Amino acid sequence: MQLFGGKPNIEKLFIKKNIKGLLKAIDYKEDQAIQKAAIDALGDLKSREAVDTLISILNDQVNILDRNAIVALGKIGDIKSVPYLISKLNSLSENEAIKALVNFGKSAVDILIAELENIDSKVSRKVVKTLLLINDERVIEPIISFLSQDLSRWNKGDWQRWIKDTIAELRLKYGGVFSIEHASYLYLMNNTGGSYAEYEPKIIPFLEDLLELKSIRKSGEIGENIVKTFAKLNKVERIVSLIHSNYWNIRKAAAKELLKQKYKLTKHRDKAAFYLIQGEFDNLNALSKNILKEVILELLKTNTDDIEYYIKREIAFLLLDDSNGFDQTHKSWADKVINDSTEEFPKYLERLVSSPREYKPNNKIEQYLFGDYTELISRITSYGGGRKYDDKVKPCIKAIKTLCHINSPIVNNLLCHIKEIKDTAVYTGQRYEVEYSDEHPDGMTSGRVDISFEKVRKIAQEELDKRGQPEYDKNLYKQKEIWELN
Repeated sequence: MQLFGGKPNIEKLFIKKNIKGLLKAIDYKEDQAIQKAAIDALGDLKSREAVDTLISILNDQVNILDRNAIVALGKIGDIKSVPYLISKLNSLSENEAIKALVNFGKSAVDILIAELENIDSKVSRKVVKTLLLINDERVIEPIISFLSQDLSRWNKGDWQRWIKDTIAELRLKYGGVFSIEHASYLYLMNNTGGSYAEYEPKIIPFLEDLLELKSIRKSGEIGENIVKTFAKLNKVERIVSLIHSNYWNIRKAAAKELLKQKYKLTKHRDKAAFYLIQGEFDNLNALSKNILKEVILELLKTNTDDIEYYIKREIAFLLLDDSNGFDQTHKSWADKVINDSTEEFPKYLERLVSSPREYKPNNKIEQYLFGDYTELISRITSYGGGRKYDDKVKPCIKAIKTLCHINSPIVNNLLCHIKEIKDTAVYTGQRYEVEYSDEHPDGMTSGRVDISFEKVRKIAQEELDKRGQPEYDKNLYKQKEIWELN
């Protein structure tokens, strides 16, 4: 009891269960120890009269009494304080908040579960941690559901490790009621090559459910793991069916697995889907036009934004071919894809000249984009091998000179890009021959070799001058035949 304005005697107030006196003592700002002791006493007395005051302390963004208030609320156990305690999970008082919430036990489970969908990812992980500490089987499904909300997160290292650990902990704690579906998640996350064949056929429906999740579209890794699981279970026919999936990444994963297994497709419909995924458009000529039309229409019903541009462009030309019998709606889609060429081709060429790379033949994407010009473009925008510096740029110079002899409007565009090609550097432990200089008295260098494309730029500029500085024409990229050499 506080007399004549002196310090509150918390011990006496506690013994007499003087709640009002203890609440008043919280306002004694001259001594923080007294404030904290008053809060602790209210917690020990489990005073519900103190709940509102303690919550107000939590609402104060900067308050040194937080930890004591959180512990006290955990002891009192008034359910209305749970949301406020959750708000402290992402604070310096995180550990105290978790312990306080665990003290509520099963009575707090429903509120915690509801909060999983309403708070940011950092706090939600703490909510999951709290739920795992409460012994209640109701937490299994909500946690699993939360983990599968956005499968794109499974590709991120910290999330991947956390999800894996969380599932393992669920499985350890609730082994008796842990369903096959949950075990499947652990398998898909781990994917260490262990056999789950003993779960067949129970695992199959769960994998099918996963394939229907919209978020699977964003996660190539999970899609591939699902396909690998089907492969381990010898479900080859199911893998074949997945080349007709609604999600492009699943189609690609299925085609990749079929290619790996050297599986021979027999049905023309499956062949058509496979050739489209692989970009093997020449092989489509041997198939029925009706089947090809059916497969393309099936593909157009999916989210085509995920399809690589060079494949969409080839499909667009098929749609615009009147002999294939597509209607105007589909041709409108094709027109848009072709019109996008005016931006896609310049962007791709700008990337090539801004960052020359080491030459590698048979670039599949560039073969589809640049047709007969692929080898020349690839040579000009990359450097060769060899120990001598000159050996690295000679192929580029030879290729640009060859390009200058081609009289085609598209060459004008290419020269406009090539005249801007950037110099680059090679970092290696090998030694290279260079010109003798004060910097390189032995005519050799190692570690870094600067590669200059100055001669390439000069040749391109001089050729443009000879041609009268033609204007850059983006509309040329709409034409498929523009990349054909006569």
